Amino acid sequence: MEAFAVAPPGFTDLVEAELKALGVRRVQSQVGGVSFTGRWADLYKVHLHSRVTGRVLVRTARFFAPDFRRLEAGLAAIDWPRWIAPGSSVAVHCTTKKTRLYHSEKLT
Repeated sequence: MEAFAVAPPGFTDLVEAELKALGVRRVQSQVGGVSFTGRWADLYKVHLHSRVTGRVLVRTARFFAPDFRRLEAGLAAIDWPRWIAPGSSVAVHCTTKKTRLYHSEKLT
């Protein structure tokens, strides 16, 4: 699964070194942190043993949504019980480029 270890400003290199030392695969420094690919065991290791990263984000899905109908369909296709307990709520954050999707609080 794809994940991102958030790094404090100026500490990306240290987070990258920590992840590599923990045996995490496909580690790549980016602005604000380090992306990596791993298993649940890797996520547990990073949470338990990283002394620098404050949190780890996991990508649950990636899809193209040129309109709200496709955005809703993409969200509905996610296997939510894999990630959250039934009856729980979820906040969705998305990243867009040159979006034509608008809401009362514009998507950015």
